[in-house]
Amino acid sequence: MADVRRAPEKRESHEDDGQFTVPSARREGYPTPNHTGPLSLSGQHRAVNPTGPSAARGFRTLLRNKLFLRLWMAQLISQTINNAANYAMIVLVTKESDSALATSGAIVAFSLPALFIGAPAGVLVDRFDRRLVLWVSNVLRAMAMVVFIFGLIVAPNSVWPVYALTFFIAMVGQFFTPAEGAAIPRLVHRGELMNALALFNITFTISQALGLIIIGPLVLLTKGLPEYEASPDGLRLTLLRCVGTISCPAGLATRPLAAGPDIATPDGQCRGRHVFEYALRLDGSKLSDSALVRASQDYRTDFLRGDPFEPPLELGGDVVFSCLKQAEDGSGLILRVFNPNPQPEALTLSLPARRIRLDEEEDVDGGLDLAPGEIATLLLPK
Repeated sequence: MADVRRAPEKRESHEDDGQFTVPSARREGYPTPNHTGPLSLSGQHRAVNPTGPSAARGFRTLLRNKLFLRLWMAQLISQTINNAANYAMIVLVTKESDSALATSGAIVAFSLPALFIGAPAGVLVDRFDRRLVLWVSNVLRAMAMVVFIFGLIVAPNSVWPVYALTFFIAMVGQFFTPAEGAAIPRLVHRGELMNALALFNITFTISQALGLIIIGPLVLLTKGLPEYEASPDGLRLTLLRCVGTISCPAGLATRPLAAGPDIATPDGQCRGRHVFEYALRLDGSKLSDSALVRASQDYRTDFLRGDPFEPPLELGGDVVFSCLKQAEDGSGLILRVFNPNPQPEALTLSLPARRIRLDEEEDVDGGLDLAPGEIATLLLPK
């Protein structure tokens, strides 16, 4: 009787790419990988050793990849502009309609496609050439933006064309995003894939903030010196006001003559370690001038801690509180408010008050109505 034994299965080792190919698997028709490295959009590939130095690549080497860098920059620019357009659309609808319901409709218009079209769009993108999907999506969105601008010129007070075009642009974006994301594995090394996906996700969040910054007026609040200089190339903040002498020397552009004795003030240079605290608000377009000043006051003033107490006075109206003190003659309290808005504002108080002069000597006319830029001093008698 013949001794029949199964021959051991042989594997062909490829030490250059760290993978093994089973010949019997290839003969029996099982799928085997046809590449071990990243593919470019044109289909070219190169061998990769997953155990080599490439396994520890970081963001620095990732950004040296010119193909990925172009795709990432395209994502940053397109998503930033898209978010800026969405924010501008919300501002436009709010101003034209002055309706919370209409503003909610604007938000729904660019949010709804992700709910109903996002999943099917990802499946359909896999059935088409991704480069063609990216190209067609950009062309369609560009055409929609042209129609958007034309619609604002023809019917500036109508919100329904804005809703329709916003919905269409957001719907096209549901095809663009998965096609863009699917290109990442073809452009980067296998060891860089996690970093590439993380960078794309971070960029998605950053682009939302950048879109608001591009369109929306920024509000800068500070707990330091309330001094700044605005110019076409930016906003300059004064962090410290340091001097070496008691008087500025003569010959300055802002002060040609000296203003006092030339006495050294070494402590006036504020040497040492300093900590500065600032804050940004992105809703500047929604705040009146008075609200901006109040926001600055609230940011600079810490909360009071202790037992709750009833406020001695309630003040209403879009005006700014300046001070509350005892009258010089002891007859009551002195309240001072001002109106930085470009339109008149009406003040309301929880206590009776009458208008007086700044020196507290005589009553004046005017009541509780403040003209633009006006300062009012009121006496609240005991």
